[in-house]
Amino acid sequence: MTASIDLSGLWRFQPDPHDEGERRGFFRPGHDAQRWLEVNVPAPFDAAAPSLVAYEGMGWYRREIVLPPASVPGTAGGEAAVEPILRFEGVTYNTRVWLNGQAVGEHQGGFLPFEMSLAPAARAGVNVLVVRADSTRRDGAVPGPRRGWRPFGGILREVVLEHRPLLRLDRPAVTARGDGSFTAHVRVVNHSGRERRVQVEMRVTPLGGSETVAVVRAQTLTIPAGARETAHFAGSAPEAKPWSPESPALHIAGVRLFDIDAPGCPDDPVNPAKPVDEARIAFGFRTIEARDARLFLNGQPLRFAGFNRHEDTPRAGMTPDPHGVRADLLHMKSLGANFVRLCHYPHHPSTLDLCDELGMLAMGEIPLYWWGGPEGETSTSVKLAAAEGQLREMIARDVNHPSLIFWSVSNETSESHPDVASGNAQLVALARELDPSRLAVHVSDRWPNDPHFEQDQTACLNGYPSLAAVMRQPDAANPFAEGTRWWNAELERLHASHPELPIVIAEFGYSGLAGVLDGRSGEGDQMEAIRAEAEAFQKPYVCGMVIWCYADHPWPEEPFLNRVTTSPYGVLTRDRRPKLAMAHVPGLFKRFRGV
Repeated sequence: MTASIDLSGLWRFQPDPHDEGERRGFFRPGHDAQRWLEVNVPAPFDAAAPSLVAYEGMGWYRREIVLPPASVPGTAGGEAAVEPILRFEGVTYNTRVWLNGQAVGEHQGGFLPFEMSLAPAARAGVNVLVVRADSTRRDGAVPGPRRGWRPFGGILREVVLEHRPLLRLDRPAVTARGDGSFTAHVRVVNHSGRERRVQVEMRVTPLGGSETVAVVRAQTLTIPAGARETAHFAGSAPEAKPWSPESPALHIAGVRLFDIDAPGCPDDPVNPAKPVDEARIAFGFRTIEARDARLFLNGQPLRFAGFNRHEDTPRAGMTPDPHGVRADLLHMKSLGANFVRLCHYPHHPSTLDLCDELGMLAMGEIPLYWWGGPEGETSTSVKLAAAEGQLREMIARDVNHPSLIFWSVSNETSESHPDVASGNAQLVALARELDPSRLAVHVSDRWPNDPHFEQDQTACLNGYPSLAAVMRQPDAANPFAEGTRWWNAELERLHASHPELPIVIAEFGYSGLAGVLDGRSGEGDQMEAIRAEAEAFQKPYVCGMVIWCYADHPWPEEPFLNRVTTSPYGVLTRDRRPKLAMAHVPGLFKRFRGV
C-alpha cells in the first residue's frame, strides 16, 4: 500500500531575480544554503520576504528528505520494494526539481498536480531536494502574458513524498448517472521486474454507510514488466440516491488490486488474498443535460445563481485554506446561492470536496485567459498544446466530483481572431470527448459581435453594460437602466440566433470601492447596477446568473482601475465585510431561482 509523508513545513528559500541559481549551483548538495531565508511550505515567494509582493521570476526551495533502503534500487541487492514518488499539488508556473544534484523532472503550468519518480537519483538515508519555481510570464504559456489575478509565484500547494508499491493502481475514475448506472476505469502500473497477472475489484457503498450497493470486477489483466494497462468497469446501483444541491448524497468506490498469482483469491473464505494496492474515491450519481434551451439535473429543470470566486482568503492568500473556503461556501448558501464558478484556474481539490459535501454546483476552468492570438514568435499551436495539456490534467484530477457540471476551456478571449475562435472550439470539443458526462463551454465577453458557440453545450456570457455606460458618460442620469436595456436586447438577439442553447450569465457586476458611498465607483452604485441588470435575466432560456464577484481579491500590480491593486468588484471586502449590495443578493437569487 502507498505510504505518504507530508513535506509541508520548514524549507529554505532563495529568490533569484537575475537567474543565477543554476550557474552558482543552487541545486548541488554541497551548496551552502545557511544564509537562505526560511519559509513554511506551501508558500508563495513573498511569504519568505514581504518585499517580494508582485515579484515575477525564479525562486529556489530546498530541504532534506530521508528515504528508506526499501525505496532505493540495489540497496538490498535487488529491485526496490516500493518506488519513491514526489507529488506536487501546484507550483506556479514552471518547475524544475533536483535530488542530490541530479535533475529528476520538470513541469509547466500552475494549479494542477504533477509527480516524478525519485528512484534514479535516490539513496538510502538523507537526500537533498531542491525545487526551482519560475513565475515569469511567457508567450505561448497558459495563462501567458496576461492574467487578471495577482501572479503569486512559488510552491502554492502541498508537496508529498509517497512510497508506492511497484504494482499499483493509478487514477481511478467513476462516471455515474442519476439513474444509478455507472462506468469506471483505473490504470494498473507494473514497475516490477516481471510480468504480473492482476484482478481489479470495485465495491460501491454510500458515504458513511456499510451496505454495499454494487460489486464489479474488471477482466483479468496481464501486464508486462514496466508497462501499464487500464481496467474497465460497468455496473448499476438502482437503489443509490442521486446527488443534488438539495441532497448531496455521496458514495465511495473502494477499488482493490489483487495479484492473482499470489496465494489465495478474493473469494476464498479460508485463505483470501490481500490486495497489493487499494484506493477510495468519493463520487455521486447525477446527470446534467442541456436541451431545448434548458438545463436539467437528474431529469429536473435546473436554474442556478451564485458567485465567481478567486482562490484567495485573507489568512492564506492562494495557499490552501479549507476552513476559509468552507466559511465562504456556507455563507454563499445562506445567501441563496447554489453555484460557484471557480475562476480562472483549477482550484485546490479540497474546494471541490467541499462543493460535493455541501451541495454547491461548480464550474472548473483552465487559465486560458485574455488570449488575443499569436504571441510574439510563438505560434497558436504552441498555446493550444499548453491549454490542451492543462485541460487533460484538470479533467483527470477532477472527474470524480459530482458538483462539477461545467468544464470551461477559456475566459474572455479575442474571438474575432480566427485562430482564437477555432482554438476555443477545438478545446471544447476535446472536453466533450474526454468527459461526455459534463457540459463543455468557453466563457465569452465578445459574444454580442462574435458569437462562436458551435461546439459549446451552453452559452456562457460575460457583460458589464452599466460600467460601459458610466465610462462613456460618467454624469448620465441613470446608466443602470441602460445596462438593463442592453442585456434585454442582446440576450433576445443571441437567443434568436441560437434558440437551442441554454444561456448562463457567467459574469455581471460593478465595482464598489469599500467604504465609498457616493460617486460612480461607490458601494451604492454597485448595488444599483447589480439590481438593475439582474432584472434582465428573468427569461426561460437564461438558466444561470453568476455575480462578479464574491469578495475583493488581489489584482496584478498593473494599471487596472487607476492602479488600484485590490479588485473592488466583490460584494464583500477581502476580509469578508459586507458591502451594500450583499443585502440585496438573497432576494435576487430567490426570485431568479423561483424558490
